[in-house]
Amino acid sequence: RADGARTILAGGNGWIIFQSAGIGATTELGGFTVNSGDMWFVSSSSVFLASSGTLTIDGGTLTLQDGANVNAAESSLSGGANADTIVFGSASVPSAGSDVLFASAFDLAAGNDILNFAYGDGILTVSSFSMGTGNDSITFASAGQIQSAGTVDLGTGDDTITFNSAAAGFVGGQIVGTSFDAGDGADTLTFGGGGLINLSGSNGDFTLGAGNDSITFNSTDPNVTNNGGGLINLGTGTFDMGSGNDTVTFNSGGAITASAITGGSGTDTINYNSGVFMTGTTDISTVEAINVTNAALTLGGSVTGGAIALGRAAGGLAPSLPI
Repeated sequence: RADGARTILAGGNGWIIFQSAGIGATTELGGFTVNSGDMWFVSSSSVFLASSGTLTIDGGTLTLQDGANVNAAESSLSGGANADTIVFGSASVPSAGSDVLFASAFDLAAGNDILNFAYGDGILTVSSFSMGTGNDSITFASAGQIQSAGTVDLGTGDDTITFNSAAAGFVGGQIVGTSFDAGDGADTLTFGGGGLINLSGSNGDFTLGAGNDSITFNSTDPNVTNNGGGLINLGTGTFDMGSGNDTVTFNSGGAITASAITGGSGTDTINYNSGVFMTGTTDISTVEAINVTNAALTLGGSVTGGAIALGRAAGGLAPSLPI
């Protein structure tokens, strides 16, 4: 029954497709479960979960495509012990609009889970967000948004976030929340041509947690005003690299705006390479090495507990550090 009274589930290796029968068509469910091996597609239609229902993914794949809308705003989305996958968009089905998933609590729990904004403009809007334990990955192709009313928590494990947009001056994916916690593990964040992490209206705290973590800005566009090189925007919040030997590298673009950047415990490194221009009033502390190579670095704040090294590759620009 598609009336909000019962839960739909498949026993494994099943396919279930919600396809709109007309404009504005909505299917109401008491809940649904995507088990291991199951493939669920919501295509150009709306699915509404009753307030007592739960959307559960335990080893299966949920795909939203062609302007799909899954509304679990009065319930929750939870994962199981297996590897869960959520995909926004499809290569074979051109999107007629944004694919949207609403949920109250979002927690993928254990397993090596995947959240893939593969095609089009997927939007995930939640009250709270956690990837749970496991080696999880979040990938943005050229667009997509995670909007959390609370903390964005990657959980324990070696997690990765990749912003793959190659278009200079294009946002290329956004993560919005009140704060960001990468959790324990060797976590990796990579910004391509764009990408934005914006916390609490630019006043949130960001921590990498325990582990040897890395953040790399790879854009060739240094124009951070339009997120052309990737941007972590904390406003008056603090960027904390946590414990472990952490590395932040700027390759020709990107920026972190914060009131303070602290390396925490461990041997931490910030690399400014090839034409990066950084300005602001950020104070930097307990970052053991700040390497400036073929770049100009302007510091508006103080540097304590570390050393600044200037370098020049063969044929590169002369580094500079205006005081």
